Amino acid sequence: MTRGDSVICGTTTTGTGTLTLAACPTPPGGIDFDVLCRALGFANSSANIVSYTIIEYTDATFATAKSHEKGFGILTLGASVGIGNCTLARTTKQSSATSLNAQPATQNFMPGTGISIGTAANTLIFIGPSVMDIPASLPYYDTTSNNTVTPVGSVTANTGQSFNPSTHVYNAFDWRIPMLAKRCQVGIWGAASGTTNAYAALYDIGVDGKPGKLLIDFGVLGVPGASLNTGFTSISSAVHSTGFFVMPGEYYFNFRFSCSGTAGTIQTVASNGGERVMTGRLGNVVGYTSLVGLTDTAGVMTPAPDPAYVSGWNTSWGANNNIIFALAPS
Repeated sequence: MTRGDSVICGTTTTGTGTLTLAACPTPPGGIDFDVLCRALGFANSSANIVSYTIIEYTDATFATAKSHEKGFGILTLGASVGIGNCTLARTTKQSSATSLNAQPATQNFMPGTGISIGTAANTLIFIGPSVMDIPASLPYYDTTSNNTVTPVGSVTANTGQSFNPSTHVYNAFDWRIPMLAKRCQVGIWGAASGTTNAYAALYDIGVDGKPGKLLIDFGVLGVPGASLNTGFTSISSAVHSTGFFVMPGEYYFNFRFSCSGTAGTIQTVASNGGERVMTGRLGNVVGYTSLVGLTDTAGVMTPAPDPAYVSGWNTSWGANNNIIFALAPS
């Protein structure tokens, strides 16, 4: 989910359909969608899921609101830089309100067609926090929750999933707490021999539901060349130079490893370190098939590909548990 602060733009389109976007008027001024996405690393013609809000005002001073629509849509960047080359498809319209300037207003949820924009020059489109998007906050922890309520989507002392070298494994997970993550930790059960390197990365969720944009590559976990040579332990990446600010939402966790010797049985686990975050739309309890994986045809694990490697997508792993991992701010 692409999000940002002070992201505002205009439109040249009326009606209920897909919008052709336009520069943000001044006032109010803001960062437009194209600038935000390109700053995040998105390229020409990329399609990204966004949470949008449309407000049509009574005139171009933007002083009095007339109608309001909230939804999720597909923002498509143009073949060249510029907000005027971008479109926003209003794919899921969650709520609408009309007669905001003539009380009492009318409120509708999941309205189907949303609002019909009458005057494009009087309309602003926003990306920003909304009551429809913000998940409930739950207690957070850095090391262990002890006797408090555990964080959402965590588990204690539960076996993870076996997997093989030279294979990318992805798991969708839910994240609730805004945090600058610079390090990733994974509990490992079992050990390998020879030269081993394990890697972790975060991806956004693409418009097709698969991993899309690479958000942060944590790099090698544990000791380079011997990531998985000691079993029943936790391995951590080095502290990333800049990190990635993980806002509330859903993401894909990517785990992969290479091995020049015998891989043995490599599993991710929740062990002595306490809980590990491990939930998402693909399930969070024993018995759920929760992994999706594919083989790196090159047979060599290198820095995470951007966009994600998804050729040969496989959902028939028969996994018993989610990958279990933890993010750390430093």
